[in-house]
Amino acid sequence: MSFRLFAQNSYEQLVCKADSLFALSENNHAQCLILYEQAREIYPDKGKEAYIGMGNVYRELGEFQKAFEAFEKAISIDKKNFWVYHCQGLLYYDMEEYLKAIKQFNKAIRFEAIQDDYYWRGMCYYNLGNYRYAISDFNYALNFNDMLHELALYYKGRSQLKLGNTEDAIKCFNELCEQSNTSFRGPYGLGLAFHALGRFEDALKAFDRSILLQPGDSDDYFRKGNVYMDMEDYLNAEEQYSKAIEISPEVHYFYSSRAVAREKLGKEKEAKNDREKSNALSKME
Repeated sequence: MSFRLFAQNSYEQLVCKADSLFALSENNHAQCLILYEQAREIYPDKGKEAYIGMGNVYRELGEFQKAFEAFEKAISIDKKNFWVYHCQGLLYYDMEEYLKAIKQFNKAIRFEAIQDDYYWRGMCYYNLGNYRYAISDFNYALNFNDMLHELALYYKGRSQLKLGNTEDAIKCFNELCEQSNTSFRGPYGLGLAFHALGRFEDALKAFDRSILLQPGDSDDYFRKGNVYMDMEDYLNAEEQYSKAIEISPEVHYFYSSRAVAREKLGKEKEAKNDREKSNALSKME
């Protein structure tokens, strides 16, 4: 075996081992970086896969500048590699720089269109409040039968809801319920839609179903509290907000919402305490 072929095999084995470790556990970051660095030393100017792997590890660690530098090095080696643009798009998404992320996903799609890029570009548009563009990308993502299908359909429904297209949103959420009886997203989405339509009892039933499927999530209880507030059932609203606080005591608006319910119940002292707690938590964010 020639030295060049031996080096190539060694490089590929190191990258493959590091990729596998990274996929298996979040606790292998240091070991993955060592393996990627060893691979990079074999092909310092050609090993784009090692730089992409390093970038992904640094991104997961929250070391965004190091991740950016690793991805830029991979791009300098291969400017037509769609995967590095995809990974850099995810980096910008994590940094909440959605316009920059969209540019990277555009580049990735130009070289090889995959479901992930349409979905994540759609999520960028969703977070920017451009719901029509988001729906368009989620529709593209739904053309692929892959693991992101459920999420794309869910956020398509959420986008329709943001646009006031409540019946279209309900269609999306009903389809999610038909596709899976173990996912909370369909019932949760239906709860939001029914609440928007003033179908309060249906909303409560939908959120109860969501709670059964994800009992440790505080947002379902918060949403139920909001429904009870609109029903002017302030005692049940207070109870639901208290359940949400018990699960997630760090969320400031849970306290401010409970304060409103308690004020309606004449519990002025408790309401004041909730507002003070809400203000203190909001200053910490």
